Amino acid sequence: MKKVIIMIAMVAISAFAYAQETTQEKADKAADKTKSATKKAGKEIKKDAKAVGKGVEKGADKVGETAEKGYDATKKGVKKGAKAVGETAEKGYDATKKGVNKTADKVEKKTRDN
Repeated sequence: MKKVIIMIAMVAISAFAYAQETTQEKADKAADKTKSATKKAGKEIKKDAKAVGKGVEKGADKVGETAEKGYDATKKGVKKGAKAVGETAEKGYDATKKGVNKTADKVEKKTRDN
């Protein structure tokens, strides 16, 4: 009976040791899978970051071009507006000058008549 108990104990210890090895192997495999998945995810993140960076760069270029076009259009509009204001001011000056001349002529004529 003693031999049987020792034999059962040896089998139990052997089974326990085997179970531990199996658990350790499973843990190692899971760790390896996690490590490879992490590397793969890291590569994907880098690719996405590069794509985002290129998109941001293109967007910044587009904003710069649009701002430049807006500046040019504004400059053109301001020049056109200034020209129109100048022409209108000139017309106003001419009209005022004519009015003053007419008034001066009338005053002179009335002065002569009296």
